[in-house]
Amino acid sequence: MLVNFKKTTLLCVALFSCLGMAHPDLVSHWPLDGNANDIVGNHDGEVSGGVAFGAKGAAAHTGTAAEFNGLSSTITVPHSTELNPQSFTLALWARS
Repeated sequence: MLVNFKKTTLLCVALFSCLGMAHPDLVSHWPLDGNANDIVGNHDGEVSGGVAFGAKGAAAHTGTAAEFNGLSSTITVPHSTELNPQSFTLALWARS
């Protein structure tokens, strides 16, 4: 999965759920709290191109967002069969 936004602050990314308690079917959750680590599964993102962590996130929680430079910033999550289901839901908050 490649995430590359132009001048966008990504606030929260999660498969199946982004708010509240973790859903039992939740595969991954990247809160972007200073890094691209997955706090539910084992699908940490690889950061490149100047992704800046620490931006104001959802509900004004500092440190829960990543800012992309619009040119080369990416967070790449390596391939995993868990992240390749027949159907899925992707939830995220984004501000541009």
